[in-house]
Amino acid sequence: WLIETCCSTMDESVRMKRLIGWENAPGARHCHPRADHLMPLHVCAGMAGRPARLVFDDYILGKRSVAFQWD
Repeated sequence: WLIETCCSTMDESVRMKRLIGWENAPGARHCHPRADHLMPLHVCAGMAGRPARLVFDDYILGKRSVAFQWD
């Protein structure tokens, strides 16, 4: 869900609505029990105003981790 939201070419208003309602994403609170963990992502996505590029998608200590870049 997060990769699709951040990296797809969806309309920017749809992307922002999805990020604002991130708690409705599948497994949202399991993956991010505290909302402050996603605040940097929200700031970057809001400032960029365009899709991100997925630069990391792997496992760290058994947990899936992803990283995005906005050029």
